[in-house]
Amino acid sequence: MALDASEILGSPQLAGCRVNPRGSNKATMRNVGMGEGLGGALAGAIAGKKVGAEPAQAAASVTPSFTMIAWLVLTASELALVSIDRKRGLSLDQILARVPRTEINSVELGKAAPMVSKPLTVTFTSGDYWIVEVPALAKGDVKKIADAFA
Repeated sequence: MALDASEILGSPQLAGCRVNPRGSNKATMRNVGMGEGLGGALAGAIAGKKVGAEPAQAAASVTPSFTMIAWLVLTASELALVSIDRKRGLSLDQILARVPRTEINSVELGKAAPMVSKPLTVTFTSGDYWIVEVPALAKGDVKKIADAFA
């Protein structure tokens, strides 16, 4: 999916990546029947997560709320999260949050099994976090964003 948030942000998009809310990978596995019993443990293991356990940093997350899918956008001056309207053919909808690049300490793509969403943590100079999940097929797109902060 190639979206361009340049118009909605008023600044040229340098890179963009589809992201999902934290926990969406686990919820998807549960919805396809892998969420209970041994299947749930297997799903958690595949996703690289312990069943029933969430990282301590998740409590510090100030990730803007969105459902299902959003677009993480890098411009020359900021990192923004833009909602995607699935009812209008996966078009950009509204700006959920924008943060100046100078307020971003790091962007780190976590690890997960192949073909499983990977966690992406954006850490701000204030110590706050955004934590989202990056679909496996979007790994190349998010690498451009992470590399800008490496």
